[in-house]
Amino acid sequence: MAGAASNGSSVVEKVLASKEKTELPEYVVYSSDELMELDVPPPSFFVPKLIPERGLIALSGPPASLKTMFGMHIARQLALGESIFPDFSLFTLDKPIGPVPTLFIEEENDVSLIKYRYQALGHRGALPLFWSVEQGIRIDEDRGFKFIKQFVEVKKIRFIVFDPFSSMHSEENENSATEMARLMNHLRQEFTKNGVTIMFIHHPSKGLNGGEGHALRGSGDILAKVDSHIVIRKKDGNLILTQPKLRSGAALENEIRLKFNVDGDSFKFECLGEFDSRAEKAKTVSETIHTVLAEASEPMNAEQVVVYAKKASPGISDGEVKRQLKVLSESLDIMRSKSGKTLMYQRMPETRGII
Repeated sequence: MAGAASNGSSVVEKVLASKEKTELPEYVVYSSDELMELDVPPPSFFVPKLIPERGLIALSGPPASLKTMFGMHIARQLALGESIFPDFSLFTLDKPIGPVPTLFIEEENDVSLIKYRYQALGHRGALPLFWSVEQGIRIDEDRGFKFIKQFVEVKKIRFIVFDPFSSMHSEENENSATEMARLMNHLRQEFTKNGVTIMFIHHPSKGLNGGEGHALRGSGDILAKVDSHIVIRKKDGNLILTQPKLRSGAALENEIRLKFNVDGDSFKFECLGEFDSRAEKAKTVSETIHTVLAEASEPMNAEQVVVYAKKASPGISDGEVKRQLKVLSESLDIMRSKSGKTLMYQRMPETRGII
């Protein structure tokens, strides 16, 4: 064994000694002390929690979820140097960073519609906000990529929006892990590592349970490479904002409720605040269980409760019903008994006053 180790060491020494001849690539390795001494900025954000500086961000949502409008709202607010929701402290920086030069590349809607939407959001003069609409820019082709890079350098762009991501590369490549990894790495090397943040608007994958949209269409390498994933969707007349992923910290724990206000020809996004969806879902499941047991003529086992609860409230899962049965029985909100080895559940008997 000692001889093997010695031979291994001599091989390494010979390779290192002949580095110039073998043209080994240069790699940088830091000691822990050297790493701590590096003069690099800490993680920072254009929008706290949602949009990290020098990052790749995916904004996704099902059709008609206003994801393009929301992307335009974000672009406008950053170009203004203002919070995306000034009255909501979670998304507001302690110290304003000033106007962020922004390029919005739109390949799905025509210029008439983009003008109308932007005007409705509220145009202000002399903003460092630029629009490329239906120009056929492809980020996997040299011509399009070089144009973007040159424009970024000339206008000092720090934030780019691609809408939609699927129109800006070869459609057949979207499911290719190799091609998507190459493209995402190229964006990171050419833009984000040089101080430019990129947000692309994309479609969720199809057939997801509940329609939450927490997976992106195409190769899994797309989602794997992003630093933040924001999901917007409609629910009960409002918009819901969630964040399945944030690389540089803890993602949003709760849903954020938004309202899209339309006043004549004016549009405005309003933040209604945080919303604990898990607590609300638990409340819904509990109420459904109480209803099911109240209508039952005899005790029910867990599987029976699940069947009737899912009929009463489509969208709840077997696991949610069973978890809430356990919670309710342990808190004595419902009665639990045994029939042989099977747990049975029923509503608590009504108590009557003693006369």
